[in-house]
Amino acid sequence: MPREKHIRKLIVFIIIIIIAAIVGICIAIRTKIENAKYYFELTTISKSDVKYYVLKSDEKFGVMDASGNIIINPTYDDVEIPNPTRGVFLCCEDLNGTSAVYKAFNEQGNQILTQYEDVEAIPINQLTSDVPYEKTVLKYKNENDYGLIDFDGNIIKDAQYEDIENLDYKEGFLKVVKKGQCGIINIKGDEIIKTEYDDITSDGYYSTDTKYAFSGFITRVKTDDGYRFGYINSRGKELLECNYNDISRITEIDDDKNVYLLTTLNGKVGLIKNKETILNNDYVAIEYDKSSNLLILNTETAKGVSNIDGKTVVPIDYDYIAIGGDYITTQKSDTKTIFDLNGNKIDTEWESHKKVNDNYSIVIDSDGYYNVLDNSNQKMFKNKYIYLEYYTKDLFIATTESTTGIINANEQIIVPIQYVTLQKIDGTNLISGTMENGRVDIIDSSGNITGQIDNGTVEKEDNYIVVYSDNDRKYYNFDGSEIQYKEIAPDNGLYAKKQKGKWGFVDENGNVKIDFQYDFVTEFNGETAGFKENGLWGVINKNGDVILEPTYNLYWNNVKFIATYYEINSGLGIPLYYSKDTAK
Repeated sequence: MPREKHIRKLIVFIIIIIIAAIVGICIAIRTKIENAKYYFELTTISKSDVKYYVLKSDEKFGVMDASGNIIINPTYDDVEIPNPTRGVFLCCEDLNGTSAVYKAFNEQGNQILTQYEDVEAIPINQLTSDVPYEKTVLKYKNENDYGLIDFDGNIIKDAQYEDIENLDYKEGFLKVVKKGQCGIINIKGDEIIKTEYDDITSDGYYSTDTKYAFSGFITRVKTDDGYRFGYINSRGKELLECNYNDISRITEIDDDKNVYLLTTLNGKVGLIKNKETILNNDYVAIEYDKSSNLLILNTETAKGVSNIDGKTVVPIDYDYIAIGGDYITTQKSDTKTIFDLNGNKIDTEWESHKKVNDNYSIVIDSDGYYNVLDNSNQKMFKNKYIYLEYYTKDLFIATTESTTGIINANEQIIVPIQYVTLQKIDGTNLISGTMENGRVDIIDSSGNITGQIDNGTVEKEDNYIVVYSDNDRKYYNFDGSEIQYKEIAPDNGLYAKKQKGKWGFVDENGNVKIDFQYDFVTEFNGETAGFKENGLWGVINKNGDVILEPTYNLYWNNVKFIATYYEINSGLGIPLYYSKDTAK
């Protein structure tokens, strides 16, 4: 009997373990499914991936491929290419007409998706993507209602909405309207927020690693007393009901897990962290300072400072407060008091103090002049500077009353203080400097001037920097070393080269293939390149044959061609190409 009893207990124990494992697996699967609704991989497209472009000719639009072959003749009022790696093009013949509809065509120029009344791309905010549309779905119309389909015409969401549009800063999430009320679905058709709000907007939160994935939703309803706002987090969980006059997120706080919301109620501002009240709605304004992670609190009569958890750092007792680096400057009547970031009073001549590395701090005095302190708080510079910015190692960008240069911690001039501007090139340790006469210099992290072009413009590409003018062009890597275009595009075959003031083309070994005869040229893009003569641009092929005589009078210098078409790039989105019929 004892043995049988023991066996029964063991069997029960095993069953419990199995049930617990099954429950755990079910929870894990459910969690994975739920997460997939809110966090999913978006399609990313780089410039090198693009296969198709919109072509404009004589105020009409069409489509061409990356080799310049015409796919859709430019006869339409509008053309949308929602994904330039896929052959689906949406064309409208009468954009401003009462019956304006878009027709879909494939890469053979044949009409597709004819089973739908109207098929449109869904525009998105171009700050979030180079391609200004949702890249995997389209909206279709059926009896005045809209639904979602994929590029093959498969229905993702039945036509049941009065409208479907992208939610700013939330690619992959769509605002839908049903019976006048807004909700949110994702591009898979999953419901994120029910259609029960007057309006829904994104809070705009962005982090470098996760982009806009953890931005939440500000909801709005209309009441007898006016609009009221609430908040739903990035996982669709309601944190605040629509009880507030206004809500905004402190997007400068880089925290994917926690949401800090400034709420307005009856004209007064408060702070809520997720669902927890940190500061009551007692203030006329709350200002967040990113460098110190502190809050400046404003009442009708005084100002103070708290930390992000609501703990008082400086009492609300001052007429003026400014946070400068590691210092808090306050003033009450004629008395000025300086605090550190923990609220301790300090005796100092500086009104701003910011430690920039282990050895140095940048300070600002009461007259607004900058200086540098060492670890012993000893002043390093004798001269007065209206601005100092830490560059790298022991180097500082220094600005006097009229010009800018680079000095080291011993105030030795490394780069002459002679520039109108010095600007860091994002994503590199390089600086571009512009002289009053328009000359542009490239300066490396040691303060060496590695290249220069008169009247130049600097542009950063994916893996190199190009500096160009109306008759010159040079390339640099991110260390500041000048490179040749054959290092950037080794398969191009021919490369632009300047000799004795004229441009031609050489092969990878430097052999001349097209004589030095042009005022300026572009690099080859496929089989064609642009050339400039007497201020006008034309096009040649790799044999040096002119396929378009100098025709284009273009006012910008970084010209790009595909076949005989020139690029128009607004700085946002995939570029548009114009034909000679459109040249001005």
